[in-house]
Amino acid sequence: MTDTATRTDFPVRVAEVPDDQPLAIAATVYPPPNIRPGDPATVLVCWPGGSYDRKYWDIDYGGRTGYSAAKYWAEQGFVVVAADQLGVGESSQPVVDGDAVSLEVMGAAADSFVRLLRARLRDGTLHPGLPALERITMVGVGHSLGGFTVVAQQATHGSYERICCLGVTHSAKVVVDESMGREAVDPWLVAKDQAKAFFKDTWADLYGLPSKAEHSGWLYGPEDDPELTAADASVSARWSRRPYVQALLDGYSAPLAARVSSPVFVGFSAVDVAAEPRTEPVHYPGSSDITLYLLPRAGHCSNFAPTRFELWDRIAAWTRSFDEPARAGEAAISR
Repeated sequence: MTDTATRTDFPVRVAEVPDDQPLAIAATVYPPPNIRPGDPATVLVCWPGGSYDRKYWDIDYGGRTGYSAAKYWAEQGFVVVAADQLGVGESSQPVVDGDAVSLEVMGAAADSFVRLLRARLRDGTLHPGLPALERITMVGVGHSLGGFTVVAQQATHGSYERICCLGVTHSAKVVVDESMGREAVDPWLVAKDQAKAFFKDTWADLYGLPSKAEHSGWLYGPEDDPELTAADASVSARWSRRPYVQALLDGYSAPLAARVSSPVFVGFSAVDVAAEPRTEPVHYPGSSDITLYLLPRAGHCSNFAPTRFELWDRIAAWTRSFDEPARAGEAAISR
């Protein structure tokens, strides 16, 4: 049941981090009710965006209910695993050469995590409420900077059967540009200046605290609960600064997206980072199936929106749609 969500730490390895620094990815597992051995299992592996940890998928401020995407999806029969990227939240924060960890290093750690996740699902050691499962479909779900991590991971490692990217643009980040301005012409300097504006006086830290309050005009929607968004804007999770620069650098992630061959769900809110969301699918020329969804009455952080259930239902329906031909075939055989 969804009230038996439990934290689990997964040991991971990445080539860029010396072996004398043991690494772990922290995750919370939300099992669906009444799943049985032999049942097909669709696993939604959910990664948070910048300034957030995995609690973005299970929002709980002031005892408010109805803001947990993780519990909502689990109740619909999905195995949901919300995880902190390497260097984020309760996951390890390694000391590495260069400018802390990158999108690519995060993707490598996430691939190591997903491999172990598959193994624990198959041998029945992931969660007391889950039996050993053989028929597993992995779906990588990433919001914002977490979506960039999913793309980097999928492009290099092919960890998932399909991926879902929310608020992820591989073109210019128009809303970010408008809110911060461009003081430089060189794209790299623009990205660095914008990243500095997020981190402020924690920019020099190996893992800094990105701010939210100054960006509330695009992070949240005009109809979001103001008390809820105010509480959210007052807290932040530590992040490496390098992925911020990479994600803010126009076009940096486009070559990664072009290498993705799996089905892709591309989702944007009414107020979001992309200049023209309808052109975003062009960045996935190798994808076997591309779905574009635009969520009304929502800001970039769609899990706070009054329309959030529409998005959650759409993602659930999209995920199930790939199983419908097989199920129809099974029904025909049984008749």
